[in-house]
Amino acid sequence: TGNPPYYLYRQGNSTTCLSPAGMLNRMGPDLTTGYVETCADSQCLDCKFNILICKKCDTSKGYYHDPASDTCISTSNMPKGYGAILSSVPAQGLVAGDVGTCRMANCDYCAKDVTVCTGCSDAKDLFLSIAPQIACIPVTSIPAGFGGDRNTGRVAPCSQKECKLCQ
Repeated sequence: TGNPPYYLYRQGNSTTCLSPAGMLNRMGPDLTTGYVETCADSQCLDCKFNILICKKCDTSKGYYHDPASDTCISTSNMPKGYGAILSSVPAQGLVAGDVGTCRMANCDYCAKDVTVCTGCSDAKDLFLSIAPQIACIPVTSIPAGFGGDRNTGRVAPCSQKECKLCQ
């Protein structure tokens, strides 16, 4: 205890006192025992104030910090509508290494980068178009000669060349 608080750190047969500032990555205090332990989340890099509360995750392994739960989420397990923030934009409240909402309207899939939509809202029957710009568009806005591919969720050329309306 104290200001800053100190916690017991066991290393081999010796014990020393550490403040959060003196703790290594992946280590923090177990507030129930008062000892320094490894972070509860194996992908957490910063739990210096509580082993149960993660503030920074191992992005080199594809894990990002979820500010809502203070846990690490893999891009392969990202919830629908969320993705990894790769670059900080303070004016928009974006912090690199965090999880954030997909930045494009109607985008539900952006797990690896919040600025890159890879799939549109399933519930709204939208398709990802890449021309003339990347956007989630309704089936009624798909241009002639193209249609919505329900397997990929993308706008694709009609499978029959002579078809002009394959939406």
